[in-house]
This record gives sequence, C-alpha cells and structure tokens, in this order.
Amino acid sequence: MIFFYTGASAECATDCNYKTCPRRYYLKLQAKADAAELYPLAGVTPYDFYPKYPVPQHGDIVILYAQGSKELVAMNESCEGLEGMKKVLVVGDSAGIDGSMYHKLSPRYITQANRNIEELELVIKKMKIQTSRIS
Repeated sequence: MIFFYTGASAECATDCNYKTCPRRYYLKLQAKADAAELYPLAGVTPYDFYPKYPVPQHGDIVILYAQGSKELVAMNESCEGLEGMKKVLVVGDSAGIDGSMYHKLSPRYITQANRNIEELELVIKKMKIQTSRIS
C-alpha cells in the first residue's frame, strides 16, 4: 500500500501557495491512475476520516511531504514509526535546507514538488513491482 504523510494542516490557508501546498499535491497524485490506493496519514484530510483507512505496515510505501525546512526537521525528529517502510521524500520549498537533512529520513527517492509528478509516479510503480517480487 501507499501512504502520504505531511505535518501540514488539512485545509489550505488563505496564503496557500499552490506550488508547495501538500493538500493540492496529494490530490494531484491521487488523481493519477496508479495512485488509487494512496492513503493519507496526516495533514491531508481531517482526523475524523482516518479510521476508514488501513494501517501502514512493514514494507509499505510512504510519501513524506515537507513544505520546507521546519517541517523536514520535525519529520526527522519524529519518524521512528516509519522504520521498515519504503520512504519517498517530496520537498515543497528547498530554500535553506542542508542536504544532509534529506538523508536522515533514509528515503529511496527525493524530489521537489514543482517537478513533474509523472517522475514520482514512475518511481512508485517500480517500488511496487519490487515489493511484489519480494512478497
């Protein structure tokens, strides 16, 4: 299964920047045919909806969306629960981020939100194929 995590708010604020908005990125990714099984973990939908979604397990894919350096630091401090998952990191605004901060999460792929989303889609397809071969 594929999960999407962000520490951002579930609602777009009045100052929402569509290029770095995690909710808009999630919806765009979810609209892709192969992302039909994309489940939110936090920040994308109100908490009330979480019980209907499956629980992530060892070997699942998780897309971590950090709007900027502040959120990336928070992810690095609180990501123990993601051990054993295949991580992909998407960064909304990379200004001021030290490259070593990316790798502390041990992602298999790193991209920026303003890049072509089809690249991420291809990476996810390959990761799903590798996962199905192992199981």
